[in-house]
Amino acid sequence: MKKPTGFMSNSSRILQALSHVCAGRGGQCSLCKGGRHVQCSGQVAKDAERYPVKLCRTMIKGIMDELRHRGVLHPGEVGLHSVCDETTEGGISGPARGYSGKYRDDMSGQVLRDDLVKEARRKELEYFAAKGVWRKRPKEEAKKRTGRQPISVRGVYVNKGDDIHPRHRSRLVARRLKGG
Repeated sequence: MKKPTGFMSNSSRILQALSHVCAGRGGQCSLCKGGRHVQCSGQVAKDAERYPVKLCRTMIKGIMDELRHRGVLHPGEVGLHSVCDETTEGGISGPARGYSGKYRDDMSGQVLRDDLVKEARRKELEYFAAKGVWRKRPKEEAKKRTGRQPISVRGVYVNKGDDIHPRHRSRLVARRLKGG
């Protein structure tokens, strides 16, 4: 008695791509080369450990169909991280949802939500002010007191969470510190 085998997936598009079943009868294969279906044991089972190129391509086609259906992959794009996926007008990370593209995660390059970055930066500056380690002063004062230009700073922004539960962090870091 033959035991039918198949694929499991939560993607209907992948299952649809992999749904091809041999139409041969009486143990004969329907492929143009013909052949006979045999029990999967011994060397046949060993050969089944490797996925043929055609099967891999069929799986990839099913994955791409699923991504198109979900709106993740768009015509003309290759791969999951297209250049325009985060900053498109109607995209997940577009201006309509608070993402101008002005702020990016310094580790991953991911576009960050403007209001969450500003809130993180506000908290960082409040902390500095509370500890008395930072006061904004005129540039001329630094030059007059030290004979040097003031130390410039920049914000470093990171999302410590994920897209669903973002936890934006801001750090004020000094630039171009030289010993001497």
